[in-house]
Amino acid sequence: MPMPMWNDRNQSNRAGFTLIEIMLALAVLGVGLTVLLGVRARTLRSIRGIERAAVAQSLTERLLTEQVLLPAQVPGAKEGRVEDPPGYSYRITTRERDLPPANQDEMPRAEKKEKTKARLYEITATITYGDGGGKREFSLTALWYDQPVLRQAEQMQP
Repeated sequence: MPMPMWNDRNQSNRAGFTLIEIMLALAVLGVGLTVLLGVRARTLRSIRGIERAAVAQSLTERLLTEQVLLPAQVPGAKEGRVEDPPGYSYRITTRERDLPPANQDEMPRAEKKEKTKARLYEITATITYGDGGGKREFSLTALWYDQPVLRQAEQMQP
């Protein structure tokens, strides 16, 4: 009588994977891919946040520079929306600060006469950005010393 081709001894010597081993390998692969996709999504969100923060910083610097270059500072606040890129709003606040007392002997003569006209301004530019999930702000502050005597002398020069 011929022996059957498949018996218990032949099965133990057979090469290959069982169904359980394959299912376990697929489960491990699935968990690994899920973790990698989650890390990728968080990384992309972080990159977008960093990009938006860099744009906010650049816009704030531009607004502050434009404000400081104005010929005369006026205390108060100004708000609005940035047209390009969308999604950003701004607030510029200008307030007059007290000048520290100066030694009268060290002041030039022209400044002694006009010392009450010199002004110190604190200018703050703030950019607000973000969606409903969370608003973020970026602010820069500069001090501007406005001395009319020097400004008039500069205008008189040819």
